[in-house]
Amino acid sequence: MVHGRAGSHLTGDPRERAKTRTLRQHFRKQATTRVNGARVVVYVRVRVRVR
Repeated sequence: MVHGRAGSHLTGDPRERAKTRTLRQHFRKQATTRVNGARVVVYVRVRVRVR
């Protein structure tokens, strides 16, 4: 997911809400690092076990 500058996350934008909801439901944060001043967050998909 690509974010703008710190604090510029547009929570009122339906597209941003959809991205955030998808990340929360299907992914978890694996790592966070800085690259050229930008924060990079790596997410991994949460696998659901099928019986």
